Amino acid sequence: MGQVLFLLTAISLLASCVALSRVDDYEERALAMAQTEDIHIDVTEEINNVNGQFPDTVYLKTATQTFNKDYQFCLVDGKIFYKGRTEAKGPADWELLETGLPYSKIARFKTPKRVVALAGDVDRILAMDEDGKVYEYYFERTTVRRHITWYHVMGFPTKGQLALNRTTGSSRAWTAGTRRSEVLWYEDIFGNQHHYGSMGIETYYMLNDAGDTIRFTDSGLPADLSRSMLLPERGAFITRNISASGSTVFVINDAGEMYTRLIDFDTMGGDPMFFLYTYKNIKQPYDGTQYITNFNEWGLPNEDWAKQPEISLSGKARITRHITIFQTGRGNDAREMRVGGLSPDGKTGFYFKNLKDTEWQFKEMPMQFAEESFLDTTIDRTSLRRPKQEITYNGNITLPDSASLELSIPDFVMSEGECTLQFAMGGETASVTMHPVEIWSYMYRLDPGLDGTPKLFFVTFDTGKLAEQNLSPEFRAVLEALFKDKNLELFSCRAEATKELICITMPDTPYGDVRMLLSSTGEPVNPDTFKFTYLYDNEILNYYMDERIKSDLELNKEYLKLVKNGKRLSTSFHRSAISASLSYQSFDLFSALTLLNRVNYPKIKTVTSYGDQIVKENKILYIQLEKNHKIIYTHLIQLLEERIKALKSGTVQTKEALQDYLDQAGIPLETCKDIPFFPGFMIHTEDGKPLLVEMKNPLKKIATYNAGDKKKFKCDVIYHSSSWEEMEGKSGKLTIKDGKLTLTAAGIRHPVFSQDLP
Repeated sequence: MGQVLFLLTAISLLASCVALSRVDDYEERALAMAQTEDIHIDVTEEINNVNGQFPDTVYLKTATQTFNKDYQFCLVDGKIFYKGRTEAKGPADWELLETGLPYSKIARFKTPKRVVALAGDVDRILAMDEDGKVYEYYFERTTVRRHITWYHVMGFPTKGQLALNRTTGSSRAWTAGTRRSEVLWYEDIFGNQHHYGSMGIETYYMLNDAGDTIRFTDSGLPADLSRSMLLPERGAFITRNISASGSTVFVINDAGEMYTRLIDFDTMGGDPMFFLYTYKNIKQPYDGTQYITNFNEWGLPNEDWAKQPEISLSGKARITRHITIFQTGRGNDAREMRVGGLSPDGKTGFYFKNLKDTEWQFKEMPMQFAEESFLDTTIDRTSLRRPKQEITYNGNITLPDSASLELSIPDFVMSEGECTLQFAMGGETASVTMHPVEIWSYMYRLDPGLDGTPKLFFVTFDTGKLAEQNLSPEFRAVLEALFKDKNLELFSCRAEATKELICITMPDTPYGDVRMLLSSTGEPVNPDTFKFTYLYDNEILNYYMDERIKSDLELNKEYLKLVKNGKRLSTSFHRSAISASLSYQSFDLFSALTLLNRVNYPKIKTVTSYGDQIVKENKILYIQLEKNHKIIYTHLIQLLEERIKALKSGTVQTKEALQDYLDQAGIPLETCKDIPFFPGFMIHTEDGKPLLVEMKNPLKKIATYNAGDKKKFKCDVIYHSSSWEEMEGKSGKLTIKDGKLTLTAAGIRHPVFSQDLP
């Protein structure tokens, strides 16, 4: 019966994901155009060959020498050699791993010219070519991978090739961690153990070239690097090198300070479709050797960075940046850490300890360390810190029948980690802890939250400290009503954020659904322009005003192609979101009719608990983005076409924005300054209702006006308003005649707006 249930579930899940996997070639190409910069990786073998040339044993993992549980690897002249770690695992001597290069007869598999960096853990070896593209090879069969096979694509639900991009640059270091049967269980923050399940997780970690961000993805995420994890000290810690094993990440800086943390997308709480989570300390009755513990609730938040004891140095002792961590048994703590260096008497080798030990020991081994690999442990450590990666937002909200509340978040982090939501009313202040967890997305992305597109979060609030705060009865009553039934309730709220804005939605409060809008710019947030405003840290849009391209015809032609591709890509994402939603609804209906959604083996109940919300949030986001992009990109394309027309005629276009065209034509309209490239303006009707007025093809209409007698300007318009629902998306007409602006709307007899212009 269990096998039948599993088969039915697999078929249903496949049906729900099939639409997601249909990413056409164009989408991948357009994405690459939008996010790839020139990446060239050149790893110096002399610096990284610390174990020697074709050593007997690889003790320290580097970019050119590494090991997994059964094999060790060396990179020589761009090709991969390997040998067994024990006599039971051959070969006994170094030889090429197949051809020495990633190779497959699979369609679209392109064998790289050379490999420049390696990473390994458990049963895999990963290779990176000089363009930053990643390949992986499995020595054992997994649930979804054949053994003794090279793969160039990875990820779920859509597969693609993982590659460095402008969020990583050329990358200081990279590593990989696999959490499967070898560690068997994960122990959460409350001490509850959870069996790895049937698949486990394979995570790829990339340290960016500035050393201040770790980008990551895993086997259950799209093959992009849009997710990041917070480095120690709230992101202030500048890292020199990383190593990982079994999802435990080990980092070191240029002074030899070290931290470790077990972290992946599952332990962060990012996968509620396949795991149960809780912020409540509930002791589980089973241990991690029992498969059923994979179905128990995983405690959140996941563990923070743990500072490791520093290595005591005396005499000739020194340490290097070469670090290694690897699995030694079951559970979180079964890890050995190694740091290459010199002993007090100057002998080469490595310092080592188990993860939880407090003292380091030294093992002498024949190693080869380049002078530039040694760390200066006496360096001023404040120079190895950057500002914390925290964003401060401020705003206010007026609740029905309540006083106005001032809002602030002084310490929000876009990557991950808790923060504080503060309230002020009548001179009093109060605060609650906010736990944002990124909502899983099936779309390829660049850097949501920081690239002009919002990042979506589930939010859980911890209001326990409110009881300890000395508040007036009135203030306490407002907060207790706002957070009624929400203390530690898993993912009870939502948020979407960019570095300029954050919107927190609290459903089902006594005040109704409450939306809090906060800004990091100091400017008040207009609810009607909010959804448009967060587009404008978009590099594709900002490039329009770059002085380097304004007078360059060929650059503008290429830029025009890029913008058109961006517009089509946005439409493609919209369609994928709709297809995903329809497919999931079919699966959800099927599981409800068959009562399978009441069964939690194999995890059907878990999938249906949050699947609908995840698919819905993604659908809403990508529909909104496509709508905004269609408006903005269409207008930008028109501006670029006018610029290119001028350059072809031998002149430089002096009119850069719609406002310039309106001013030159003498049309007294003022466009929205806080929404660049929006082809229109904001009005408020007599009863105070705000309306965004989108002008259709305004440049063409202005040209017609200039060519005529200039007595009357007419233009089709579309109205947008989040607070006046009946006008959202309604078409209409704009007329300026005899110094008077009139706006009409389809189906409405009287003018929507009428005003004498200056």
